[in-house]
Amino acid sequence: MTKGASLTLFNPSALGRGRPPRANAVFPTLAQQVFLLEQQLGLNGRRPSARCLVSCNATFIPHRARPTLGPSLIVRLGSYRGGGVMLDGEERCVRAAQPLEFRHDAQTMWSTPFEGECFTLLWFTPLERDAEQEAREAAAAFRPPLRYRSRSSDENVLRELCGAAGCYAGPTPGDPRNSAWGGEGIFAVEGHTVLDVGAHIGVFARHALDGGATHVVALEPEPSNFALLATNCETALAQGRATLMQVALSQDAPAAGGEAQLLLGKPRSDGVANTWRHALAGLSHYRGEVATVAVRTAPLFGEGGLLSARVTFVKLDCEGAELRLLANFERGAWLNVRRLIFEWSFTKERRMEAFRAVVTRLEAEGFTVMYEGRGTWDQLEAWPPSWKTDAIVFAARASGADVD
Repeated sequence: MTKGASLTLFNPSALGRGRPPRANAVFPTLAQQVFLLEQQLGLNGRRPSARCLVSCNATFIPHRARPTLGPSLIVRLGSYRGGGVMLDGEERCVRAAQPLEFRHDAQTMWSTPFEGECFTLLWFTPLERDAEQEAREAAAAFRPPLRYRSRSSDENVLRELCGAAGCYAGPTPGDPRNSAWGGEGIFAVEGHTVLDVGAHIGVFARHALDGGATHVVALEPEPSNFALLATNCETALAQGRATLMQVALSQDAPAAGGEAQLLLGKPRSDGVANTWRHALAGLSHYRGEVATVAVRTAPLFGEGGLLSARVTFVKLDCEGAELRLLANFERGAWLNVRRLIFEWSFTKERRMEAFRAVVTRLEAEGFTVMYEGRGTWDQLEAWPPSWKTDAIVFAARASGADVD
């Protein structure tokens, strides 16, 4: 394994017939041995876990896991110094003779620095919830409830964005980044004017409005998504607290606005409607026959840009368009923005050099930039082809226009 690499193995005894998961197929002996080791560690009454995260020289930022069945188990092996585990602020030793059981879904865990070669084994059994039921509960938690399309990737958005552990919720309590940014709950939206780029059906927009945002400007280019966005933000529109625009951001858009082709994602192979995987022509990874629709485009920065001086919080998720937007802004372009959350499309730009350059540019604007994997996977030359997901990046600064 390379420095900072991780993989998840499934318990071979729990797998049925057919093709095994990728990591098991590549490391069949390792898959057998790690689950045998779990039983040999001598924890009385522990049931075999379903999965094991195996990491080499990895650093864990403060986080909690999704719900699990029973406690997780962690141990660290190898020739290293340091490298303990912080559990709700208390440092614990987790060497081979001292494996640690803990509630990964209820306790905040992160790792301390180490020197040498360190292997981490983390056994767990995820609680498999009914995805459709989870989406229904998330939508019903809003008042009025959010409208969405069942059997579509709308359900994925609801599950990922909603709840205290939602992907845009920011660092959890106890995360050291909170003190660097001025306190816990630093990514709360209360009192902010929010620019929501890639609003989809309005999940984050409604989260911001319900969370006390002063005003939300929501941008969504795809017509059917925009229609649901308008429905879900109807009350805020009537109150003058929301502005909706059916437009896509583009680095190439003229100040007066332009037009481009939006490529719509293909339906998934299991029949689930793909309502979020769309991108401007030239940015889509889909091949073959893909539906297209003409959309208006606008710049983000400068003359004619949609980032105004009143915006203090930006959420940027625009399926690859962020790559050039974040790499080409002028000094002071972020105006009064104090909070920035963006998804970096590694599946479209795998060179880590390009990502690090953007982080450096944001730091020059006064932002503290953090993301899961900082100091580990960002030292790779490229995002591995086997990694199919993108990354969520958090950036915060005390103020906007007064950058040194």
